[in-house]
Amino acid sequence: MDVVLKADGTVVVTGANGYNLINVSDWKNIVAVSAGKDHIVGLKADGTVVATGRNNSGECNVSDWKNIVAVYAGPGRTYALKADGSVICSNSEGVYADHVVAMATNKSFDRVLILHEDGTVTVKTMYVQNNNYVYEERPLFDYELNSLIHWIH
Repeated sequence: MDVVLKADGTVVVTGANGYNLINVSDWKNIVAVSAGKDHIVGLKADGTVVATGRNNSGECNVSDWKNIVAVYAGPGRTYALKADGSVICSNSEGVYADHVVAMATNKSFDRVLILHEDGTVTVKTMYVQNNNYVYEERPLFDYELNSLIHWIH
């Protein structure tokens, strides 16, 4: 699937029709987009978020998000960086991470790279254990950096 953000703030999607992915005709004033495996997220100029596509895990439940400065579509979830430096996730309660400057995710893996205010980079992973989401965060190891640069692209 190809997702294009046009200069006029609208979005065009080609090459996909599953899970209602191409339902972006009413999206206006979009300043950033992120495409996951089965859903698309758009950041509006006013800091709110829109999403379309598969919603089995709540990845499109973003209509009440505000003060967002960046969005990231991950596998089965949507992440957002808020103006206050916190990160929220569509299927977790509360704050996913604090004191964040930037982050990146990949549409195929449950890993998020987080650049913190102090300059450190951590890797946060999520998995299900006993029907509960479990989050683990650890430092990024030097030997991982090269492969992760390719992984993000």
